[in-house]
Amino acid sequence: MAWTLGQLRTFAAVAELGTMTAAARRLGYTTGAVSQHMSALQRVVRVPLLAPAGRRLVLTEAGRALLPRAQAIIAAESRAAEAVAGGALGGRSQVTLGVFGSASVVAFARAHSLIAAAGIDLRAREVDVEHMQEAVLTGRIDLGIGVDYPSSPLAPQRGVVMRTVCEERFHVVARADPGPGADPEPGAASAEGAWAQPTRFEGPPAQANGPGGANGQDDAHAPADVGKRTRPGRLAAGGHGAARAHGEAGEPADRVSGGPGPPGAAPRAPGPGPEREADPCLGRGRTRDGGAAGPAASALDRPAGASVADLAAQLWILPPNTSTFGRAVRFGIAELGIAPREAHIVTDSAVTLAMVGEGMGVSLATPIMMSLAPPTVGIVPGSACGGRRIVVMTRPQAAEQPAVARVAEALAEVFA
Repeated sequence: MAWTLGQLRTFAAVAELGTMTAAARRLGYTTGAVSQHMSALQRVVRVPLLAPAGRRLVLTEAGRALLPRAQAIIAAESRAAEAVAGGALGGRSQVTLGVFGSASVVAFARAHSLIAAAGIDLRAREVDVEHMQEAVLTGRIDLGIGVDYPSSPLAPQRGVVMRTVCEERFHVVARADPGPGADPEPGAASAEGAWAQPTRFEGPPAQANGPGGANGQDDAHAPADVGKRTRPGRLAAGGHGAARAHGEAGEPADRVSGGPGPPGAAPRAPGPGPEREADPCLGRGRTRDGGAAGPAASALDRPAGASVADLAAQLWILPPNTSTFGRAVRFGIAELGIAPREAHIVTDSAVTLAMVGEGMGVSLATPIMMSLAPPTVGIVPGSACGGRRIVVMTRPQAAEQPAVARVAEALAEVFA
């Protein structure tokens, strides 16, 4: 049929986002241009591909049949362009990596240096982390660095495989205490435990779509040694089972187990944090020999001026609760038994940390996110909660290409 790649890309974007306006924003088109592409494609196929459903557009039966094939054509075109570019680059292979905020700071430069002698030209593309799977699936990128949350796991996507390369916990961050003794000696532990270097979860292997949550077990029966490191996994089909929320449906946030109790009562502080790890993920601000590795190291070793007992009264800076990130953060806060006073809704982690550093509120951050923190931001001792997984995503066909596989291994090494 006489369709064009532009029409197929537009169709795939409208199918995924549900509106022409949203598709236009993603593709950099006007809404009128999107409408023209869709009208032209409709004339080519001669059957309806989309149907209105309220304010959104949904796929018809013909649209559902066309979408995966259109995505395969888009991906094949991308691979063909890469092959031609490889020839123009004197035999060097080109690999496009999707990155976002903190991952781009921590991972890209290090991965690039690891593959410098492998004849691979690594290109970065900034992608909204909420749409990283879609970018991989449609061939816009070869690999993507994504985030998966045990409390709000990514839905499986046929045609996308994921490999977990790092797991880390959230901690409450606040304006750092500028007074004497604010910066402990390297390796020193606080009274609440070695809060400065949170460590990883460890549990049974994830069971895809199995009962009991993202780690294949009931959250209420999570292992006590959740601070231990885990090894990066092999490439495997993406997606994890549904995680249980904290508290029963309809129960107020301040009634969650371990909550603050009656109005005016101080929140119950969590138990001692996990022990400091001698060989943490490089992205967490430490080198393999335990030395400091950039701004994240000093941020992790800098105590905040607040304590866990203060948090219920603090103003909070949180991402929107409609996003996966926002839901995961709120589940983490619930583990501390706190109903947050949401003063500011901000998605960008760098902006959030800058606001925390100015004393505008408190928030949650992971060690990797702390690579974006200014020197006026510190960790609240004893506030470890929730967590996230850093994953590398790719298509099964792309994973078989030597250059893509080498970049995936380099990323695993960077985060290991």
